[in-house]
Amino acid sequence: MKIDKTHEVDKTYMYENSSRCLWLDMYELPWEDSEDHLLKLQEKINTYVYYIESKAYQKRYPAPEFNFDIFVIVICFFYKPTTEVVDLLAQVSGFLREKNKDDKSKRIMVLSDLTTMD
Repeated sequence: MKIDKTHEVDKTYMYENSSRCLWLDMYELPWEDSEDHLLKLQEKINTYVYYIESKAYQKRYPAPEFNFDIFVIVICFFYKPTTEVVDLLAQVSGFLREKNKDDKSKRIMVLSDLTTMD
């Protein structure tokens, strides 16, 4: 999947032993225009948060069989992210920490491995 598809969730899965935690993967590819790409990354993250908040995942994982209260957005980097990307991820993490304080029914986290494959 590409970051260009900002209104799509790339991949969702759960581990067999946990019906409480849903993992959502996002795959980051290289870019030419960092400002445009940064906006697309922000849109993509917003799409993932909306997917969780709107409970769109229930089409694939119906309640009450799946009662998720932990959501982990994993951003997989294949190329070294810019300083602006790292700053954006720090802002997103801060925003989600505040959101998690307000909504005790679910916890949303963003994980990113800033080590790369290049």
